[in-house]
Amino acid sequence: MELNLNKLKELLYENQAIRTKIQQDYGFERDPKNIDEFSRLLISSLNQPVRDINREISNSELFEAAVKSLGSNSRNWVTFISKEESLRTQLFNYDPLKTYENSNSLVNDLRPFFPGQSCSNDVNAVLKWAKKLSNIENYYSEYIKQVMNGFNKLHQNKFNVEIDEKNLFICIAGFFANPPSKWEGEEFLSCIDLHRDFAVLKFYGMGYPLTSEFLRNLGWNGFKPDRHIKRLFDNWLDVENILPVSEIKFLLDINGRKNKDLIDYIKYSLIGHKISPKNISLSEVDNFVWAVGAYVIKKGKESNYDSDVLFRIPTISNT
Repeated sequence: MELNLNKLKELLYENQAIRTKIQQDYGFERDPKNIDEFSRLLISSLNQPVRDINREISNSELFEAAVKSLGSNSRNWVTFISKEESLRTQLFNYDPLKTYENSNSLVNDLRPFFPGQSCSNDVNAVLKWAKKLSNIENYYSEYIKQVMNGFNKLHQNKFNVEIDEKNLFICIAGFFANPPSKWEGEEFLSCIDLHRDFAVLKFYGMGYPLTSEFLRNLGWNGFKPDRHIKRLFDNWLDVENILPVSEIKFLLDINGRKNKDLIDYIKYSLIGHKISPKNISLSEVDNFVWAVGAYVIKKGKESNYDSDVLFRIPTISNT
């Protein structure tokens, strides 16, 4: 069984009011002529193309990805992105060192860019990221890729193969959103600082969903199971029984933690993997599901939609 992505696109496109609202919210560069163009413009406006996760990533790119992830926290994305160019200027074109050097004067200046209840926490997290990236050169290579290598080696030792990238996404998000106190993979880390205190690696201001958004901003391919995704999956599927226990357990085992939030994060991410069409990136599927939850099948409206029509039996090729 897999998600009928064409049906999701229809739900977003067929109602003119919803279609117009999405176009306005995401700043489409032109009016789409048909459903295919609408879908392409929606995905391109989110600016999360899948890229090589082993490439070199600068601290400036990391800082931008972190700021945009924090900007999506508990607020309408259009509210944040409409002011992003001005924010970019305030943050010296996402230069973490210059931002850190001016952090005292920036505290109040940044508040209008992060409206809502999480404003103070998000602004503080932005400035903490600036400090972290100012003090650690090549953070992606020196820390994130080190942990990636640890998960790969640990998985190889247990299963004789490298971990695939979609499950590595879950492991990295799980690790940096809430680092374990102890981790089997530390023996494979060559950076001398990493094995001393994993807590210092915590991604400031980010739980599992925002850490997933951060990774996708960097070109990683994965699901971000936030409240909309989880609500729709709960309505559409038997989430407690759709996955074998072993699929969740092995990711918990190599992550070194077993708290409920991590279990839920892994479970809903794996469900996303299971129901996604094979020829579409996980990030793209997630964005369509999220948009349907945010704009069409809103909380309390789930019973108005027959979930059976949202799924199809995948075609099996005889070749």
